[in-house]
Amino acid sequence: MERKEVPELYKWRVTDVFASDEAWEKAFAELENILDFAKYRGTLNCAENVLAYFKAEEAFSLAAMRVYLYAHLRHDEDVRVTKYNSYLAKVISLLTRASAETAFATPELTALDEETLSALSADARLKDYDYVLARIKASKKYTLSEREEIILA
Repeated sequence: MERKEVPELYKWRVTDVFASDEAWEKAFAELENILDFAKYRGTLNCAENVLAYFKAEEAFSLAAMRVYLYAHLRHDEDVRVTKYNSYLAKVISLLTRASAETAFATPELTALDEETLSALSADARLKDYDYVLARIKASKKYTLSEREEIILA
């Protein structure tokens, strides 16, 4: 059965994610433009900078999930459509670049002494990220160097 033969009732409403391919392309371009985490490297040693990094990473991740969802759904509608194969490949490439660009954060945070990490965890401004900080503290002894984390990313 071809997709065009499937009743609308049984199809994904991808327009709930993006109204059109053009809207997706615009969002993807904007996402590429905000992929700039290098400015945080070497600064994750105080609550203000850690909060700014976490908020930037969160904003990127939320936008990336939406862009990925649309590309993935459109791709899976019919894997023969090369346009959507390309969309999905572009998103995966961008997510890989983002992973490499943010690979410095965990090693940088785990390199902080226990007192500083505890102070960050206790800071009220970072309460929304207390779980992330707890996981970072717990993984401290298992985290590789920044260079090794980048290679893995």
